[in-house]
This record gives sequence, structure tokens and C-alpha cells, in this order.
Amino acid sequence: MKAISLVASASASLIPNVARILGLVHATDSM
Repeated sequence: MKAISLVASASASLIPNVARILGLVHATDSM
């Protein structure tokens, strides 16, 4: 059960980072 909560918290913190990276890539592409 502890591993599941670890994965949940890791994915929760990972998703905003991925979105930020994708936003940066999109910004550089539009430039």
C-alpha cells in the first residue's frame, strides 16, 4: 500500500512538470 501512495504522489508531482516542459517546447516551437 505504501508503494501505491508513493507512485500516486510521484505522478501527481510529475504531471505538472511534464505540462511545464511541454509548454516550454511549444513556446520555443512558436518562436
